[in-house]
Amino acid sequence: MNNSPVFCALIEIQPLKGCELSPKKVAGATVRCFIPAVNAEKAMELLKLELEEMKMKLVETEWCVDYENTEWENPENESQDDLVQEARSIDGIVFETFLTWGHDAKEND
Repeated sequence: MNNSPVFCALIEIQPLKGCELSPKKVAGATVRCFIPAVNAEKAMELLKLELEEMKMKLVETEWCVDYENTEWENPENESQDDLVQEARSIDGIVFETFLTWGHDAKEND
């Protein structure tokens, strides 16, 4: 069984022209990502390349941590364990659901 490290990152993105998320409708999104990598720096490097291909700009990284060596608030969340295993099995980045907002949503904060 593949037990290579998987890093979990919580990021904010902005869709760019050509993105699956329409930049006209979506101002931004947050998403949790699961990235197989040897360390956090490499994970972020791989994530930035993937986002570039997806036509997304990385706006902010809340955190990027080794999934297995982090104390989670809800450790029984099996869906995240499944995403970690999927990331390992495909040796690629797996994204949770993108939580998006429109162009006027952040102006009211």
